[in-house]
Amino acid sequence: MTSSPTPPTLPQVLTQHFEEFASLWEQLLAAVFSPEYLIEDIEELRRRIAAHLDGLLLGGNETTAMAVESLGGDDPASVFAAAYLLLRINQPEAANGLVEVLDSAEPEQLDAVRRALCHGPIDPVRGPLQEVLASGPAPVAAVAAEVLAVHGQLDRQTERLAEFVRDEDPNVRCAAWRVFGILDSGEVPWTIRHPATVF
Repeated sequence: MTSSPTPPTLPQVLTQHFEEFASLWEQLLAAVFSPEYLIEDIEELRRRIAAHLDGLLLGGNETTAMAVESLGGDDPASVFAAAYLLLRINQPEAANGLVEVLDSAEPEQLDAVRRALCHGPIDPVRGPLQEVLASGPAPVAAVAAEVLAVHGQLDRQTERLAEFVRDEDPNVRCAAWRVFGILDSGEVPWTIRHPATVF
């Protein structure tokens, strides 16, 4: 008599959802710059991302624990997915951990968290981001400025913007010019805004 296969445990299911979620987001972010993708392809990627997100959000505390652990990893795709999940879980203590991570993040991790903050809801972290912008070190404050600009929460008269465009760090200068691009156009670039509208 053949024994039935052992069903996967909840952590195994969540891990599969997380890995697919991270991978598909990377595909989506690349796809919006590629002439190889049709709008139907983009919609399919978004549908699959949403399905994995639904699965992860059902995981409750286990999903939160997995996201917190992944946030400190070396893989930018996983860091992005973890940061985005923590925003969507909408637990203030978990979301506030994102702002704390910014101070110690390596450049690739910092960029991954920046992208997640641009795509995800920032209500839980708006206050801490404004504090970082006011007094944080330039690399982190510039990220905060960009995120706030993307979400329409940045005052154009913020004094530090002039400081950022003259910073010796090219990443800070790039972030500043992206901020000015958003402020001057009055719109968030489609490649930043569009994926977030579905989730």
